[in-house]
Amino acid sequence: MKKNTLIVLIAIVAFACSSDDIKEGDSKEVVTQQVLPGQNVIKQVLHSFNTWRTANLATVFSQSITGDCTYTFDKAFFTTTLGDRTLEDYRFAIGVKNNKLQIVCMGVDDNNEVIPSIFKVGTLNTGAVNLEDVDTQKPPFDASDTEEDVKKHILQIKDAIPYLHNWRNAMGDTAGLESKVSYDGMRIKHFTIDKDAIAFLVNRDNVTEVELVLGLNEDDKMTTVFFGKNGKNVIFDEDAVNFALDFAKPCPSDCETR
Repeated sequence: MKKNTLIVLIAIVAFACSSDDIKEGDSKEVVTQQVLPGQNVIKQVLHSFNTWRTANLATVFSQSITGDCTYTFDKAFFTTTLGDRTLEDYRFAIGVKNNKLQIVCMGVDDNNEVIPSIFKVGTLNTGAVNLEDVDTQKPPFDASDTEEDVKKHILQIKDAIPYLHNWRNAMGDTAGLESKVSYDGMRIKHFTIDKDAIAFLVNRDNVTEVELVLGLNEDDKMTTVFFGKNGKNVIFDEDAVNFALDFAKPCPSDCETR
């Protein structure tokens, strides 16, 4: 019985979060009108997505202002879910819980629908960004032999550093954050990245965790940057990999439909 209940609850997440066809008001209505037992994780996540849309940015990013915040996803989550034949992309959705930014990873199929069984809340981490200790003189990662779906997401470490520096600087001007986290007046709801890019990162023997870090791209917009770690707290882990992943599609403005 408990197993069946969990399946139903996860399916509700798929319904509420999978489709960009759900209007802003409709999405909120799903959360407030669903009869869900207790303060379960699913209900909290649904609420967090809606909270983000109108949350006070100075409050939400207050912890990032005083120190860099990152989000950890363990390798096992990805290696297990990559075996799902219906998986096409990973979607990283933004929410707010207890006045803190929350990022949730969900699997997306070829129809751009969320896969109910692929669901993971990132673990908030502080102190992982070590910009001052990066060796930028190391040879860049050679991505020439990688598949196109992977190559388009490869971000060299030397190019990732400005993204993170610029985001850190943006934290000093919370009044200007609205334009950086929005497209055409609507806050970014999620980022989507090809499963093959994530697989390329996590399937390396010396990667045990994936760290998601927020950055500011060349368009002065918030973006996601993914690093591999090897049991250490810090990104730019020399025992992991010498590249990062970026160029995930933000929605808006790039809400892909197939």
